[in-house]
This record gives sequence, C-alpha cells and structure tokens, in this order.
Amino acid sequence: MKTLIALAICALGLSSAYGQNGPFKKVSREDLYNHFFSINSDDQCKDHTNCRMLRRHLIRDTRNCEMDPTDVEVVSNYVEASSGRPETISGAMSYLGIAPGKYEYDTFIDERGRLNVETSIYFNNLDEFSDSQIARLQSRFKAASQKWTDNNRFSANPVVFRLKLAKKRSEGKIKAKLKRNFTRGPYFSRWSLSWGTATIAHEMGHMLGLDDEYSNNPFGGSLAGCNRSSLMCSSHSGRVMDYHYYLIFRRMLCK
Repeated sequence: MKTLIALAICALGLSSAYGQNGPFKKVSREDLYNHFFSINSDDQCKDHTNCRMLRRHLIRDTRNCEMDPTDVEVVSNYVEASSGRPETISGAMSYLGIAPGKYEYDTFIDERGRLNVETSIYFNNLDEFSDSQIARLQSRFKAASQKWTDNNRFSANPVVFRLKLAKKRSEGKIKAKLKRNFTRGPYFSRWSLSWGTATIAHEMGHMLGLDDEYSNNPFGGSLAGCNRSSLMCSSHSGRVMDYHYYLIFRRMLCK
C-alpha cells in the first residue's frame, strides 16, 4: 500500500516522503554516533573529538533534525529532478555558540543528473576592485568549490558544490564587504582578497551552515580541542569530513 501511495505522489509531480525502505525516518543522536564513529552513548561521544564536533553542530543548528544517514547518503534520489526549480535550504546556526549565523543554499538536479549545492555572496563594495582582482577571487571561489566536490566520500551519487560571486544584491545569499588586507571575518560581514583557497572553502562551510570547530575569541583561536585534519577546525588546511556532508544533505529530508 505504501508503495502505491508513493507512486501516486510521484505521478502527481510532488516530492515523495518515502525512501527506499519506506518513510524517511529520524534517528537518535546515539544512532548517528554509532554510524559515523562506532560510539554508542553521549558520554562516549564527549570523549571523541569528531563525534563531539558532530554533536555540537547539531545542537547549534536551527534545523535540528537527525535523519537516517542511509537515506541521506542517497539524498539526490529524492530531490525534485528539475533544474529550473531549485529548492532553497535556509536557517541559522549559533556562530561561535553565540551569534546567529545565517546560511542559505539552493539544491537542484542538473541536466546530467547530478545534485547541485549552490550558494552565493554579494560584496557591497566590489566596484572598488579591478577586473583582474575580481577574476583572481572568482578563480579561488572555483577552486574552493572543487575542494568540496572532490572530498565528498559520503554521498553514493555525485554532488557538485558551487560558490558564486553575485553581481546583484538580490542574488546574494550572504552580503558582506570585501577587504584588501587580511581579516578574520566573520563570514557574514567581511571577506578578504588575500584569503587562499582553503580559507574560502572554510568560509563556504559557514555559508552551508557549519560552525567553527576550534575555540574562538576576538584575539585568535585555539585548535587544541578539534581535529586539525577537519576543514572546519583549520581554515588553512584539512578536508571536508563525512559528517559535514551529512549535516548539509540531511536538511533536504527535514520536512
């Protein structure tokens, strides 16, 4: 009966609420800890660096839902297959555990059948920079996006990530000021022309709803409590972790 209902929903052109084995289900945090780290309790998680970071991300996100990772791994199977009708995912995370940090991105299936995750930023002073400076910045945006695309080991299907430079204010998911000299941000206020690819990929993580994993303060940050191989721990190195992709993709099933 459930299969017939699911087929009827699809025939009407509506997104199905059913996964491969029935309705999408939410799981406990302990189930997530076990899936990613073979950890069975909250107490054990607190003693495991990456598990502790996953737990913190979930707590700080306004879209606080724990979807079954096996559904999320094939999330592109359930996204509306229309490149002309992207779904916008938006919310806020408690940036540094204090400030509300907006995130927003579009998800859609392109003509090659790939899931796309796309976000954009508008700089309100872009006219202060030369064409060559803007071109260099766009090149780093492309390389940062590719870092997100290439490091994806979580999804069973290909996913393309893209950070775009918005030319119109209305097209920017985030609005900020671009500076020539170095700045520590925050991502929703100030960006720097001097940032390298890894730093931009880290800031892109914020735009996709991930918080910093290092401890932070106005004078600097400490990496002592996080895993330096994680991009959200170190903004100069590290890679996107499997649980980062889970945190981003799961919101497509949080209905």
